[in-house]
Amino acid sequence: MVVLIYCGTTKPASIEHFLKPFVEDFNLLMKNLVELDGRRVNFKNRAIIADSPARAFIKGLANFNSFAGCLKCTTEGIKLQGRVTFLDCNASERTDEAFRKQMYGDHHTIRHYCY
Repeated sequence: MVVLIYCGTTKPASIEHFLKPFVEDFNLLMKNLVELDGRRVNFKNRAIIADSPARAFIKGLANFNSFAGCLKCTTEGIKLQGRVTFLDCNASERTDEAFRKQMYGDHHTIRHYCY
């Protein structure tokens, strides 16, 4: 079930401002009893679907076309003919533990406190 859809013409000023309506609405859905056809409906967030720039913004990460933009591994991009290019195909994979500790330097663009 789709709960909320957000869109806009410009990038929001802050992630807190952008996500506040979603968090408030979602918290209400989780706290209050919702019935549909006589059955209780439980809500949980299973996925956030977003294009690449929005996903990076929501996660507080460098965008895909930045030097530290690879979501899967620690390769660092270089500027080649006006584009960021990733040449190291053998870089180590990012781990959940290191990600949560924000150990990837420039890959993280904001500090999260919800881990």
